[in-house]
Amino acid sequence: MASNPKLFTIGVGKLKAAKAMKTGFVVSLIISVTFHAIDQVLNDQKTWYDLVAGVAGVAVVGVAIGISSGVIALGGSLITGSAIAPLIIIVAVGFLFAWVFRDTTVYVDYLTQHLHICEENIQAGKVRIRNQIQKLEKDYKDSPVDFIKGIFGVPILNFTKTYK
Repeated sequence: MASNPKLFTIGVGKLKAAKAMKTGFVVSLIISVTFHAIDQVLNDQKTWYDLVAGVAGVAVVGVAIGISSGVIALGGSLITGSAIAPLIIIVAVGFLFAWVFRDTTVYVDYLTQHLHICEENIQAGKVRIRNQIQKLEKDYKDSPVDFIKGIFGVPILNFTKTYK
């Protein structure tokens, strides 16, 4: 029953775990953007590529949160019926990701290099952005609602048709 204290404890643990993950992600994002922005201002060799690639390192935090959420959803309540189990899972996955991805300079350098190559290709005319922008503007003018649905991948449901 819903009045069972054990069931209530499990629910509270999952809510606290979700709140902790959200707070952790926001703090990581704020610290990452601040750190990389200051680094770019103080270091003459840093470019916008470094800023974007450095902030993209927050994706590791996002993946850790996703895996933690999955583990909690699939087995967190099966492991133990306490409120602390989801928090232990978050800490364990966080430490595992911190250990595996303790040095993200390889990923940041890779992304920086490919952003630079992408810009060079656009400037050399190998990639034609203007045609794509004109196509997007035309699609938006034709049907703004369908355009937004397409951008965000919203399924289009048609209730007027009958299917056999």
